[in-house]
Amino acid sequence: MVKKVLNVFLFVCICLFSVTALSSCSYSKGDLTGTTTEVLDTEETYKTSGTCNDTVKWKYDASTSTFCYFGTGKITNSDGVVEKEESYWAGIAENIRFEEGITGAEEHTFWIFNKIKSFHIPASYIGVIPKTEYAEKFIVAGNNPKYSSDEYGVLFNQDKTEIIRYPKGSPIEIYEIPEGVLRIRGNAFDGSENLKTVTIPESIESISITTFEESSVYTNPQNWKDGVFYADDRLVKVDCDTKAENIVVKDGTHKIEAYAFSMCDNVKSITIPDSVKIIGEQNFVNCSSLERIYIGSGVEDISGSPFYFETDGMPCSQLKSIDVSKDNKYFTSVDGVLFSKDMTSLIQYPYGKTQKEYTVPDSVTYIHPGAFRYCNGLTKLTVGKGITVIDFIMLYGNDNIETVVLPNTLTKLDGGAFKYSGIKYIDIPDSVAYLGSEAMTGCSRLETVNIGKGVSYIDNCAISNNALKAVNVDPENKFFTSENGILYNKDKTELCIYPVNAEGTIYRIPESVKEIRPSAIENSKYLKKVYVGKNVEIVGICNFYGYKNEYSEDYITQTTYDIYYDGTEKQWNKLFESEYERKYIDKTKIHFS
Repeated sequence: MVKKVLNVFLFVCICLFSVTALSSCSYSKGDLTGTTTEVLDTEETYKTSGTCNDTVKWKYDASTSTFCYFGTGKITNSDGVVEKEESYWAGIAENIRFEEGITGAEEHTFWIFNKIKSFHIPASYIGVIPKTEYAEKFIVAGNNPKYSSDEYGVLFNQDKTEIIRYPKGSPIEIYEIPEGVLRIRGNAFDGSENLKTVTIPESIESISITTFEESSVYTNPQNWKDGVFYADDRLVKVDCDTKAENIVVKDGTHKIEAYAFSMCDNVKSITIPDSVKIIGEQNFVNCSSLERIYIGSGVEDISGSPFYFETDGMPCSQLKSIDVSKDNKYFTSVDGVLFSKDMTSLIQYPYGKTQKEYTVPDSVTYIHPGAFRYCNGLTKLTVGKGITVIDFIMLYGNDNIETVVLPNTLTKLDGGAFKYSGIKYIDIPDSVAYLGSEAMTGCSRLETVNIGKGVSYIDNCAISNNALKAVNVDPENKFFTSENGILYNKDKTELCIYPVNAEGTIYRIPESVKEIRPSAIENSKYLKKVYVGKNVEIVGICNFYGYKNEYSEDYITQTTYDIYYDGTEKQWNKLFESEYERKYIDKTKIHFS
């Protein structure tokens, strides 16, 4: 019985060379040489050709077990084969071929074909490569502008700088990646059943921890040592389920790939041999038991942020010492602190180091972001004279630190420098001119800020969400002044900061003030009444209410004191640029003259 063809997209055949006629698909020796119209089994007849769409047709040749697609454009739904026929062809076809003119196909078109040996891609094909579970090789036309293949049937991008897919059904056991390949696409080796060893050239920039995870390379015991997976001379991944506490990286290892040790909370010590040259980024994050790292003489590159996540995750809270071979030409350590060899860069202060005070050497001109984050042993940090700018989140999570001593060489604090740290008080030296956004935001214990005479700019959010009692300004400062711990611009036409814990139950905004800057006066522990005069012309956002905790859903709190405005409600509303800016002010707390 002849079955009507429905949904022929289930038979996609990738053809390599140009079409001469829709009724033929020419192959070289051993391939398709003619056409047939039907294939017979003991009971039924199955159609061997059909239409995908207006421009693409398909044909199956039983003599070579090859599916071929002709025409122009992308392969979409076909009139073709019902489910029974689908299963029949999927279990028989060994070759898939697109002829010249075919430009694309759906990604999952061939997922049920379980005997495919070759997959042919013409020069015209630029679409996604459909997934094939059992293909032994990809064959790409030499003039394809997007793809290429090698003698082993491995699929590359056009210039062979990236491996896109290793054929899962390839029978070879050892594969040598060509020199010049820079990248391996994620999961490129997934499902390879016969491959046991891969040789990695120096040109490969990095290998993801998932690159070989679903392949036979990963399950080959010869690629494992003491719970560590190696791909050639690369350490790719540590099995965090092992109970190994002291890991000695295999001698001869050239690179430790990114994230290799991350999340391994059993590991207490790591010894890196002299053969290792590169340590990938974020390698040791969330190693909660790690106490010591030894870095050999050969390491010349420690990439990115090896000890912490930039966005989330926790550091190595027990890390007490990072030791470096004295013969290393690029790095050194002093008292367990990691520096560049010339001591101009401080790379990492151990999170679990217990000393309470630390002074950054004057030779240091650059402190890596994250170098002091979560270092909860510190109560006092003195920054050396080599530092002129701090423009990154330096002390995030340092709950126990009380003060930071800044050098008179510092000119700028920015980028959330001391954001969410435990500092209680800080002196801004005369050399500092700029206090940028969130420089001291969220310091829940910060009580006193002393501003030197050189500060000329203070961002609206530089000092906010804290426990301030007073902001004091050097009398010689030409741009700012303070009175009773309240910060104003020099001529007192702007109210800059009313400390949330300033003593006093009544605050009368001076008649000279014309603008209340954003976040200048939030909720106060002691305030009961605030008097606002007609002289005020502008009220910035985030005034006259407060915050509980930035992570809670209801972090904004309503006004806790009474506001007495020397004007009408209409005049009051005009002080704000939009209704949103007065949305959280409790209207029942506002009193008009």
